[in-house]
Amino acid sequence: MRNNLKTSIMHELVRENLTLYYEQEKQAAHAVLYALETGRNRIAAQLVIAMHPMVHIFVYDDLPTLHEKYEVLYGRKPAEWVVGTCEGNIILLVSPANPGEDHDFDSLVDVALHEMAHIYNQQLNASMFMWIDEGLATFLSNQNPENYGYKIEYCPTFEEMQTNDSTVFADAEGYALSYFYIAYLVNTFGWDAVLTLAKTNDYMMAFSRSAQNVYADWIQSLHAKTE
Repeated sequence: MRNNLKTSIMHELVRENLTLYYEQEKQAAHAVLYALETGRNRIAAQLVIAMHPMVHIFVYDDLPTLHEKYEVLYGRKPAEWVVGTCEGNIILLVSPANPGEDHDFDSLVDVALHEMAHIYNQQLNASMFMWIDEGLATFLSNQNPENYGYKIEYCPTFEEMQTNDSTVFADAEGYALSYFYIAYLVNTFGWDAVLTLAKTNDYMMAFSRSAQNVYADWIQSLHAKTE
């Protein structure tokens, strides 16, 4: 599979448990690799994971090539806004040097770290709830939506927060709101309790409260942010 994700002009950078393939944007590739080298240590420490998995990162110079390789990986076309993804221990990313209309160099480096966080989340719990998995990845990569001008104008339903469907998740503004959900859980219950939820998917074990009760209180806090 990895050979199918390479292009004919790719070069290779190797670090301990990290191999990054890039096309012609060498400076951007080094920036991504440095961010992943340094960021993975912090993420592993926060999730209490002792061993670094072997990760392969493919950085493409433009979005059409990324989307072509996404289809190779998943067998389906991506949404137009997709700039990165991970599957197993493989990360696909468009180069920060050519980030498209919705990102800049720095935010694409953050996307790389976001995808790395997903890989560590899966080490912790391969069946982690989507809202927890995405929220942790965003939280651990410091992607506070407010730093990008995001304003909360929508509150997801409880049913939407139970989804593992990426389209439903995206339509419910999950990529932004899951950050606020994790931040709320950390501020309310503490990091250790959030880590218990991430490991077990069990709200009662983590917080001594049901998922519905936690949801109701979080929605109240979201309404307070919009007032």
